Amino acid sequence: MSANNRPPSSFAPRERTFTLPATKLTLAAQEWGVPGGSPILALHGYLDNSQTWSAFLPIFLAKNPNCHIVALDFAGHGRSQHRSAEAQYGVFEYARDVIEVVNLLGWSKFALLAHSMGGYVSFTLAAALPARITHVVSVECMHPWVVDNAGAAKNLLRALKFEDAASRRAAPRTRKTYPSLAAIAAVRAASSAAMPLSLGAAELLMERNTVADTEGVVTAVTDQRLKDPSPYIISVPLAKEAWSHITCPTLVVLATGGNLLAMWPEAGTASNGSPGLVVKELPGKHHLHLDDDVELVVDTVLQWFGEHPLLRKREMETPTPVVGYKL
Repeated sequence: MSANNRPPSSFAPRERTFTLPATKLTLAAQEWGVPGGSPILALHGYLDNSQTWSAFLPIFLAKNPNCHIVALDFAGHGRSQHRSAEAQYGVFEYARDVIEVVNLLGWSKFALLAHSMGGYVSFTLAAALPARITHVVSVECMHPWVVDNAGAAKNLLRALKFEDAASRRAAPRTRKTYPSLAAIAAVRAASSAAMPLSLGAAELLMERNTVADTEGVVTAVTDQRLKDPSPYIISVPLAKEAWSHITCPTLVVLATGGNLLAMWPEAGTASNGSPGLVVKELPGKHHLHLDDDVELVVDTVLQWFGEHPLLRKREMETPTPVVGYKL
């Protein structure tokens, strides 16, 4: 990450927490912009946190200041609380958490700004709650993470086998420590050839995913269970049916150097479903909104918002009926 992408001090976010009524889970967030402005909830990718927007949002707000943006740390990520031992991490659980957060904020209608896994959550919400989701902007996610029917069955069985082995494990999991934030950032930057990060970007993300003791020794605080096999990866037919209910304007920004379809080729056969879908390809890699030409990504999003305006104050105050997916 270049020095030019570091957030100006005048656009420092405010820390905020939400205690969810249903689960009593406490989620952390960073709040940007003007309360009462156009509401946008920003969602991050797998194993990241709200810092993923720390380069994008200062530029975005400098050019479009009348917004109220809350960038959430998903459960188990960043500074948010981990789920209890019997609870699962999946798209449904993340989407339910988002609904509770926006209800606590008092937002009847809102836009979603998302990266990677956050895009899966956003598309699910947009399909289920079309009267509430006004826009979806998804960076590096156009389709749900899908497999064929055989793959879905395999994931279910693999997850159960993992739980069987875990329940018989004699010793608890231990967390690896690192001598410094720079050391753990270097590991994160080198951890995925398909989703590379610069050292600067990795350090920004890991700063919020770690704690340091008095001697500077760093430990990751991300919930280790996030890496456990998931039974929730859905099949292509299910995805096509679910996402066909998206009605809001949808912008997908893809990186020319991204590798998502290479990693999950089945996603290319799953319809996004949105009749208003616009796809823009920009130079960069998976974290192009953080680690490449961030201003170009911002300008692309703002140009699209110019064609699909965000809510004005009187529109935000209009009550929204509770409607959603019809069974």
